Amino acid sequence: MSLKAYIVQQFREIIWYSLDNGLLSNATFIAERLYVYDTSNADAKHLFSLCLLRSGRYLTVLYMTEGVKHVGCAYIYALACLQLGKCKQGIAALEAVSSQWTKSNYMYQHDDQYRCHLPDAAAIFCLLGHLSKKGGMMKKATDYYICSVKLNPFLWEAFDGLCALGCNLHVKNIFKATAGMQAARLKAQNIPVQTNILKNTESYMSQNIDTETQSTNHMVQTPDIFNSQKNNTPLFVSYCQQSSFLNRLETAETPGSPTTQQHDSSEMSHGFLDHSISTSSSFISPPNFLDTKIRLNQTKANPTIRSNIDKDLPKSSTPIDIPQRRSQRHLPNASKIASKLASTTSSIRDSRKNKLQNSRSKQEENPQSSTAQIPSSNQSCFLYGQKPNGQTVMSLVERIEAETCLLDLCKSIADGCHALAKYDGAKAIECFKSLQPASQRNSVFVLSKIGRAYFEMVNYDEAEKYFYRLRKADPTRVEDMEIYSTVLWHLRKEVELSFLAHEILDLDRLAPQSWCIIANCFSLQREHDQALKCIRRAIQLNPNFAYAYTLEGHEYVANEEYERAQTSFRNAMRVDMRHYNAWYGIGMVFLRVGKNDLAMYHFRKAAEINPTNAVLLCCIGMIVERNKDFPEALQLYKKASELAPASALARFKKAKVLVCLRQYHLALKELLFLKDLAPDEANVHFLLGKLYKQLGDKPSAMRHLTVALNLDNRASHLIKEAIESIDEPEENLLGETGEVYKNLDREE
Repeated sequence: MSLKAYIVQQFREIIWYSLDNGLLSNATFIAERLYVYDTSNADAKHLFSLCLLRSGRYLTVLYMTEGVKHVGCAYIYALACLQLGKCKQGIAALEAVSSQWTKSNYMYQHDDQYRCHLPDAAAIFCLLGHLSKKGGMMKKATDYYICSVKLNPFLWEAFDGLCALGCNLHVKNIFKATAGMQAARLKAQNIPVQTNILKNTESYMSQNIDTETQSTNHMVQTPDIFNSQKNNTPLFVSYCQQSSFLNRLETAETPGSPTTQQHDSSEMSHGFLDHSISTSSSFISPPNFLDTKIRLNQTKANPTIRSNIDKDLPKSSTPIDIPQRRSQRHLPNASKIASKLASTTSSIRDSRKNKLQNSRSKQEENPQSSTAQIPSSNQSCFLYGQKPNGQTVMSLVERIEAETCLLDLCKSIADGCHALAKYDGAKAIECFKSLQPASQRNSVFVLSKIGRAYFEMVNYDEAEKYFYRLRKADPTRVEDMEIYSTVLWHLRKEVELSFLAHEILDLDRLAPQSWCIIANCFSLQREHDQALKCIRRAIQLNPNFAYAYTLEGHEYVANEEYERAQTSFRNAMRVDMRHYNAWYGIGMVFLRVGKNDLAMYHFRKAAEINPTNAVLLCCIGMIVERNKDFPEALQLYKKASELAPASALARFKKAKVLVCLRQYHLALKELLFLKDLAPDEANVHFLLGKLYKQLGDKPSAMRHLTVALNLDNRASHLIKEAIESIDEPEENLLGETGEVYKNLDREE
């Protein structure tokens, strides 16, 4: 049974009203009523499946939308596939309807009152990136994320995905005005491309937005996100091949605007991506929105409604400059509101008057029937012209100013996030602390990133300060609290860690972070079996939580269950290949069982991911030291000390190598600094005593050996032997000085 268009419109309005107000049950009920009238209608199926998706009924969504050749249904199907881990099916569904979305751009067709509820190309590319990444197809994920941020630089998810994949990016080339943005802003204003306003826009952009890139036409030139140099330089280091799906679309028609069509193919190649990843022209060029004729309301209205509208039309010979929104076509006062607001757009009226008059005359020649046709979802994007309640759309200059403001803010934060993703903690902290205004610096997001940066730099004291501020700013936050708990574990703060565990567990018992925090609490008390139980619960709640697998591996190492530890670390690597902690964990396992070559391999892999971690350099130095290559080990320890001046591990290892090289005075200097840094470490006092003995300072030697004996009763036999032989010279000062120092017992 087919419904009249205005009845269907009533259904749709109630459904969107319910969805926008979070009334999912009501939305699902009304959407099902509409759907059962005609189960073959793709628009109704799209609305119903959207309601089911937001209700978490993913399997039902798959059953309903599988194989439907409708961009909205395919997008909903892919979102459900992402939740259920069916990544290849989701990618195939979106690729099957690629002809419906590759030229779409709805960037400025959403506001507080109106929407285009279908996804555009940028959003779909971002989802394809998520699916490819989760499915382990990293090269395809990179390509999709590139296309997404190229079309819409405001899609932070796509940029974050590129950072997570370890791509080398030039952030300043991402957060710039693109050709697609310019086309979208002109479409929002209903302005032809050839107007003088476009020239003013380009002049404004060349002065305020793209000061570094000299371009003859801003509608064509788009910066390369990976390289600020010439376009024949490789875009990124990690991945350099293009997915087969993008290759298949290379032959698609380029939706170029009239401006872009004036340039040859060689000019078009100087875009967002360079030749090393040959992205199809259909993604590089802006969608052809500007060729579309400016349309007046062509929907056939009910005669009674039409007559009411005609009565309210102003008696003026001046044509209405801005076409009605589709949502206003049944409102009796819609035309009156539009006519009152038309005066605010007088600056662009002359360039459009003739076209609108011709359009109106054509419309009057075609009488409308009494039964309206329901528009398809593909035509559901509203033309921008007016806003209700006397508000006008932004002018071009206002739009550009707003874009510049947001792009600059995103770029500033992105600089810090990209540096953090590359484990350049010092640069990340500098970027975050330079954010303006201060409210941005003190936001929860930025505080968490600064705390994480200090954590990666092994500066646990500063990390604790920022995580404490984060807790004060948002006491309900669970995300990143597992990192905070690890910071407290390293600082041996049992009371604070126990308090954090109780608070987070009360907040969310079903969050894997909660159980990881409790596991750290048990681990600090050396109850490793209890910690393992908590970690298994965290993994049960989220099987893709790499950090939980890493903690599990370290607990198995503490119990000397090395086979199980390797399995846990490999599970963490399976979830996230760039999780350097897992590479480090396997290296520690091989180091403890004496397989130095395998340990070196895994330590170097971890150091490739995180080249600024002092602990990893110390681990590599330990293996080099075992191979008796003391000069090379000394260089590694020096670099580690420079990266983390407060690292007791790096300085202790450096002092030991200096003793082996018989550079006693330099070793003494390092140990005296280390004694103040870690006054309760028996190894430090033990080595100081033996060093003073070698230098002939017996009182100092006796004092430090006594302190070492009081600090570590387990090594009393070694210390007593050194005290008894204080008058006898030694060839090997190190003897059986412990290889493992405090920070090397466990380093997540």
